[in-house]
Amino acid sequence: MHWVEAIVLGVIQGATEFIPISSSGHLVIARDVFGFAAEGGLAFDAILHFATALAVIVYFRREWKEICVATVRYFTHKEHTAQGRVGLAVIFGTIPAAVVGVLYADLFESLFRTTASVAIMLIIGSLALIGAEYFLRRTSEPKNITPKRGAIVGLFQVIALLPGISRSGITMAGGMFAGFDRVTATRFSFLLSLPVVLGAGVLGFFKMGAVDAQMGISIVLGGISAFAVGLLAIHGLISFVKDHSFSVFIYYRIILAALLLAIF
Repeated sequence: MHWVEAIVLGVIQGATEFIPISSSGHLVIARDVFGFAAEGGLAFDAILHFATALAVIVYFRREWKEICVATVRYFTHKEHTAQGRVGLAVIFGTIPAAVVGVLYADLFESLFRTTASVAIMLIIGSLALIGAEYFLRRTSEPKNITPKRGAIVGLFQVIALLPGISRSGITMAGGMFAGFDRVTATRFSFLLSLPVVLGAGVLGFFKMGAVDAQMGISIVLGGISAFAVGLLAIHGLISFVKDHSFSVFIYYRIILAALLLAIF
């Protein structure tokens, strides 16, 4: 893989991992449209996911520290705090995707890793966001993050194993269905992404095996670009959803899906 291709894929991963338009889907599309080398494949993509997981750690570093301390104190001292409940929600929300991912992730990736299937999943994910926005407008009082609601969002995260659905998009939709306001759903989606995306990145390292110097450089440059753009995407989206709905992303997904189905 040429280093330029790696940087482009890293930028795509960093931007689309957190914006609800599907990072895995856009990586598939980029390879088909631009004819990028398939070298590294799923393992390289997983390492890009690892870089964006680091972006979540860095951006929410203070919040993660509070969550970890509060969660530990919940188990050791039975202290019930808001951050402790967030920690439990992340744990409960991670379990469904972790179990299904370990058992069936390769199957889902191999069966649905085509541009046409990505287009269909983009439409399905758009319908979920439309439903979530409709539900949110009829929610009288936004709910706080709890372990039970975290588990509900975790069930939505399982669907994100299908390229094109968008992990961030489907978990944001799940958060709104669970009763969160748009900002809370977005922030929780980012927090919930860490265990799954970090796990995928670790597995990617094992799948890579031996790499030559050129591939090593590509991995480093792709990871750096994914990390840097990921930080910008997190900050930008949190600011955006304070005053805007997800409509612009829904329109983008539907238009992109229509173009892909027409072309491919």
